[in-house]
Amino acid sequence: MTCITSRHENYAPAIATRHLALVNDRFLVIIDHVTGLSKTDTVQIHYHLNRTELIHSGMRSIISLDDGPAIELAVGDDPADLVIEDGKISTINDVWHDSKLVCFHITPVENGECWFATLAVPYPQSPGKQTSSVRQLSSDGRLVLECQADNHAFRLTLDGNQLIRENL
Repeated sequence: MTCITSRHENYAPAIATRHLALVNDRFLVIIDHVTGLSKTDTVQIHYHLNRTELIHSGMRSIISLDDGPAIELAVGDDPADLVIEDGKISTINDVWHDSKLVCFHITPVENGECWFATLAVPYPQSPGKQTSSVRQLSSDGRLVLECQADNHAFRLTLDGNQLIRENL
């Protein structure tokens, strides 16, 4: 498993930390953790996908339906709001084409933090159908994810900046 972590402090007092983990050289796990929030704050997490047709399956999953390579996003918690918008993306300098922008709106919990985990599955075994899931549990600054995708099941535990993987 390959992991990287970045931290964004330009929204002080809020601090946004993102952890990326490539699991089995196949699945990308994205963990966002924001601290220092007030009860009235809202966090927006955006994914700009090179797809023209996406649906929200209603089961915490976003699925591509267009002719391009399939992708599925499974999220670990229900966002307060989810919006899929039209967008443009450039894969070659100065050449733009249609795409979709997925925006999750999340509200913080009592202690002024929020966690949001996403499992990105390229080329899922059953394109156009929900095949992946993430279960997200957090307490005391620690996050546990139970993930399933393409006949793989694994648990990730994030404690501080240490990410531990176990097969289930």
